[in-house]
Amino acid sequence: MPDGSILPHAETATMLLGASPKLAAKKADAIVKTLGFPNPYTLSKHLAEDLVAELHTQGRLNACIVRPSIVGANAEGPAPGYFGNTAGATSMILAFASGMATFSCHDPDNIFDLVPCDVVAAAVLGAAAGVAAGGSPCGPGTQPMIVHAASSTSYCERYG
Repeated sequence: MPDGSILPHAETATMLLGASPKLAAKKADAIVKTLGFPNPYTLSKHLAEDLVAELHTQGRLNACIVRPSIVGANAEGPAPGYFGNTAGATSMILAFASGMATFSCHDPDNIFDLVPCDVVAAAVLGAAAGVAAGGSPCGPGTQPMIVHAASSTSYCERYG
């Protein structure tokens, strides 16, 4: 928080879940603005990651944090291109591919950091195996292993 205190994740989540939807949205927006997050979704990811890291550091949970970028359709299995729904990035891709969308508000030079779902699943399974094999030490004072599942900046796609 601006005063140097830590936002209490469990208490904040309990407060938001116990409030009416309108009040919860208002309170979440105030926290988002105070902390400089772009939206409540990123705040919720931050709170969850802080909770996992705290429990890991206390030795109460042996964990690893996987940070995927934008999750997209499968690269290979069970079928290349399978996406199962039209949420998120998939809807944007379908809109452009079908001709329904012809422009984007994104900077054309920005990286379109889309990672196939099966690649993210492999990263999660690999991280879990690493934790199980002792690759993420658990105990007071240790930080959890963090794995990024994101695209390369060398062979990337750009919005343009």
